[in-house]
Amino acid sequence: MDFLEKIVSSDTVPAGGAAAAYAASLGVALLFKVLLIELNRPNVEAQSHAALAVAQKEIESLHNDLKRMLEEDPQCFLRFSSTRKDPDRAASKAAFLDIITCSMRVMEKASEGLDWVGKLSKMSSRSLSPHLRVATELLAAGLSGTAHVVRANLKPLQYPEKRNRYWENLESCYEQGMLKK
Repeated sequence: MDFLEKIVSSDTVPAGGAAAAYAASLGVALLFKVLLIELNRPNVEAQSHAALAVAQKEIESLHNDLKRMLEEDPQCFLRFSSTRKDPDRAASKAAFLDIITCSMRVMEKASEGLDWVGKLSKMSSRSLSPHLRVATELLAAGLSGTAHVVRANLKPLQYPEKRNRYWENLESCYEQGMLKK
């Protein structure tokens, strides 16, 4: 079953967090496509080709990271769900932290993708700018969608100082990423 069919199903996962990671993954995939088009363009200057080759490695790594997180997100949620009623509070806390950590990494990777949009816009032909704009929107959707999920996950935290610390990190990451948009 492909990802969209899994989203449509009545299963609890994947849901919003994975959908947001999927949007960010699509944005990075589109960046990679722009990069490959530029690399395969005839008569690319040696200096430009070298910069694009570096970008290729970085964006490919970003793409692989997001693919991994796309798989991790539902697993984190299922692990947390299975430990919520467990008398071992440490397991539940660890599983909750895994959810938050995975989500924050998705936001960070989406923000990195937005950095690459800016860099690629300087290295690629104008004809590819619509694709970069679409990548921007997908990456921003991944960033903001993940932020919505994290905000909802933070609400039930019992310790206000801990919740506020997570909240500040979340909002800082979100604001920095959206400034890049």
